[in-house]
Amino acid sequence: MGLPIVEDAPQMPETQPHDEEKVVIAKNLAAVKRKVGIHSGKGGVGKTFLSVNIAMALAAAGKSVGLLDADVDCPNVAKFLNLRDVPLNGTADGRIFPLEYKGMKLVSTHFMTDNPSLPMIVRGPIKHKVVAEMLEKVEWGELDVLVYDLPPGTSDVPMSSMMIGSMDGIVIVTTPQQEAIMDARKSAIMAKDMDVPVLGVVENMSGDVFGTGSGEELARELDVPFLGTIPLTKEIRQLNEKGKAVLCTKTYQDTAQKILKGVTGETLAMKQSFWRNLVNR
Repeated sequence: MGLPIVEDAPQMPETQPHDEEKVVIAKNLAAVKRKVGIHSGKGGVGKTFLSVNIAMALAAAGKSVGLLDADVDCPNVAKFLNLRDVPLNGTADGRIFPLEYKGMKLVSTHFMTDNPSLPMIVRGPIKHKVVAEMLEKVEWGELDVLVYDLPPGTSDVPMSSMMIGSMDGIVIVTTPQQEAIMDARKSAIMAKDMDVPVLGVVENMSGDVFGTGSGEELARELDVPFLGTIPLTKEIRQLNEKGKAVLCTKTYQDTAQKILKGVTGETLAMKQSFWRNLVNR
């Protein structure tokens, strides 16, 4: 006995979810040459640290840079830059002007709340909407690179950002411990499954405390470039807490240039005066 024929079976939609958002976002970001996400499998491995430092190192190399804090409910970019609670300005029709700071354009939900110290308790669909609006409605203008500081893991916001953000690739940040490597691997596989290239792996907090070498092993396993090692040192902590760019210092320029080449595809030389002013301020 054959299956019944259903003449009025529902037709599959011709468009996929978020297609309209993608079109609007692509139009808004048309003047952005390269869009790169900084991602990690778990929190606490230095993802925001690297996002901020990459953005500032790009500025030191003379690039026009935007930094999008896509960690909607736990934004930390402002804290890393020692920024106070400065509200973002906008227009009556809902357009948003990014904050301009140290040669970068910056947007974060930190500047969109009455009290950034209070938790933002929101579900996934709202997070998606917030990320979409930061991509659709912010006047990013002409940029060489837009850096996305993505929240850790493989859930709502990283997925939404990869789905609608027109990314050219992501950089995976990990520490050397095996649990961090395990989660970093998941993030890399997620990106590949979503057709977002993995530009490389950075090993942060390397040294006697957490070990070293696991990030390079992960890069070999994933068949992607290993972009460099950042040690766990007192100097880095002190510079970081003062809101100064670690990768713009002379000590870490070799690592910075490897990372920037992974992000931009270019060999970039940072202006000595830029990092000297940052460090000596």
